[in-house]
Amino acid sequence: ADPGHPRAMKYDKGFQKEEKKKSSVLEKFHIGKLPSHAPLQVCLTTVAVGLAVGSFLCAAVLNGNAVQLTANYDGDLKNNLFPCARKPLPVCLSLSLDTCNSKCCPTGYLCVRDPTVGIYCQDALVTCGAFDFCLDVSDAAGTCERDACQERHSVTNMTYLVYVMSAAGVALDLIDLILCFALADNVVFKSVGNLISCGVKLLAFAALVGVGTDRYLSQMALGQCFNADGAIAVERSQLMFTLGALALFFSASSSFCLVPISAMHGGRLSDRPFYQLKIMDIGG
Repeated sequence: ADPGHPRAMKYDKGFQKEEKKKSSVLEKFHIGKLPSHAPLQVCLTTVAVGLAVGSFLCAAVLNGNAVQLTANYDGDLKNNLFPCARKPLPVCLSLSLDTCNSKCCPTGYLCVRDPTVGIYCQDALVTCGAFDFCLDVSDAAGTCERDACQERHSVTNMTYLVYVMSAAGVALDLIDLILCFALADNVVFKSVGNLISCGVKLLAFAALVGVGTDRYLSQMALGQCFNADGAIAVERSQLMFTLGALALFFSASSSFCLVPISAMHGGRLSDRPFYQLKIMDIGG
């Protein structure tokens, strides 16, 4: 054949073969293509639930430590977390007696007379680092007029509320998981549930930080108001506060990011929901 003939070009260059497309992992296992929102929705849901559970555990430990740290400020000794200064026993109230006696303080404490607060009990083995602050926290006079005493009560009460709200956040996230399967098409329930969960977690975060928990725990640590076991409990409380606050904030952020996704897709990862939010054109 003549090389210059047009038909010869076909045989010289060879027949063009169609390139085989590489099968993806999804096609290999006969799985349909997932929409772009599916990985993000799964990731955000996992992060929200995981951090909500973590914040609940941190709040539980923080509340338990707060209760134990305040338990020995009045009445009989209830644990081994001994404050360096505390109230006298009920039989020897600082407002009714001017002198100390052997019945004023529990075992291991010395009765001391102070010109500003009256009678209080001083640990025989532990010396207060910041004496004035520790004495104010102990509320030896029983009036709780000092800022340190009021802050102690506020932090103790607020840690319990944060514990309850953290539990509510976990419950709401578990309900959100149930809605993904039970009511996957109901975008209203799904998006509103994510919004409420975000609000509860943000409220718990604001309560934990706004009441001054970090400042109070830092002053307790620097003031050396407890024995060795109590100092360990204070350090553990500081760690639980930091971890709990971070977990609450990022869990709330994840729940907030899920709101628009739930409004568009509900709980479905592949198909469109049966019910969808639509914009009504009133002027049309």
